[in-house]
Amino acid sequence: MGQTRKREVEEAIQEAALEAFARLGFAGASMERIAAAAGISTGNIYRYFPGKEALFDALLPDAVVSQVRRLVRRRMEALAQVEDVRTLPPTAAFHAASEELFTFARREGRRLVILLGGAQGTRLEHFPEDLTAMMIRGTCRHFRAIAGTRPPTPSLRFALGHIYRTLIAVSREALLSHPDPAEARQAIEEYLRYHLAGLNALFRR
Repeated sequence: MGQTRKREVEEAIQEAALEAFARLGFAGASMERIAAAAGISTGNIYRYFPGKEALFDALLPDAVVSQVRRLVRRRMEALAQVEDVRTLPPTAAFHAASEELFTFARREGRRLVILLGGAQGTRLEHFPEDLTAMMIRGTCRHFRAIAGTRPPTPSLRFALGHIYRTLIAVSREALLSHPDPAEARQAIEEYLRYHLAGLNALFRR
C-alpha cells in the first residue's frame, strides 16, 4: 500500500473515530464500529492504531487539551474588573477572548464535545470537573475584585459547581445538536446571557 493510500486510510479512521467518540463517548464507541465507518475491516484498523486508547490519544493530544484550558482561562481573566459585559465596547479583551474560544469550537467542535463529556475511561475523564474548578476559582476572584464579596462559603461553592456543570453540559449539547457552528454559537450565547445574569444575582444578594 502506498504512503498516500495509508494517509487516506488513517485520516478516514480518525474522522470516523471523532464522530463515534463525540456521539457515543469513548466508552460507547468500539473499534469495530469505527472501522466500519472508515470503510475498512476490524483487523485492518489495528495496523494503524494498536487499540482504542491509542486512537483516542492521537485525536486529543496534550497540546489540544492545554489549548482549551488556556482559552477558557483567558476568557475568565478578561472578566477582571468588568461589572457588566453588556456595557463593554466591541474591542474589549473579553470579546476578543470569547471570539477566540468560539473560533476554536467552530474548527474543533467534535474534539471539544469529547472533552466536555465523552472521555470517560480515558486519561481525560476528569476534564469537565477540572474545568468546573477553574471556572469557580475565576468567578470568585472576579466578584471579590468588583464587589468586595467575601470568600465563597461551602454552600456557594456547591451551588457554583452545579451551575458550571450545567453550563458545560449545555455547551456540549448545543455543539452536538447544531451542525451549523453559527447556530451552536447562538444557542450557547443565549444560555450565557441567562448564566451571567444569574451569577450577578447570586453574588449581589
